[in-house]
Amino acid sequence: MNATIRPHPLLGRLPELQDALIAHYKALSDASRRLRFLTPAADDAYLEKIGHRIAPDHVIEITLEGETAGILEIYTGRDGHAEIGISMEDRFQGRGLGGQLFAAGLDACAQMGVTSADLYFSSANTAIMHMCQERGAHIEREGSDVMAYIDLSNEMARAA
Repeated sequence: MNATIRPHPLLGRLPELQDALIAHYKALSDASRRLRFLTPAADDAYLEKIGHRIAPDHVIEITLEGETAGILEIYTGRDGHAEIGISMEDRFQGRGLGGQLFAAGLDACAQMGVTSADLYFSSANTAIMHMCQERGAHIEREGSDVMAYIDLSNEMARAA
């Protein structure tokens, strides 16, 4: 893997960020869309609808060869809490880029004063499950859905 690949903030006004997120979501395969959105009905119309309603507080992108490989979204809430959404385009999976993106997202959360973060994902998404477990996440399963709670005040959570 190229050592110069670094996750970076995706900047812009909200409409521009929404357009970038929609384009990324649409580049995901049907299987990756199901893993990201926990629904089998994540067609382009659904992605457009969701994409124009979201307002992430921070977006981080990782690129490879000038193309978006993955995006992580941070939605802050109350009391130092945030929800994280992450997705990697299929052709970039299995290269360690998702782990870099996830670590950068947790670092960004900590810099924003976030002390805990949740991720919701399908139990079939073993890559994110592994990344969460590596950071000491508390994992809860309900059917095929998983909720991971990461305590960012824990040093293990910040380990890259």
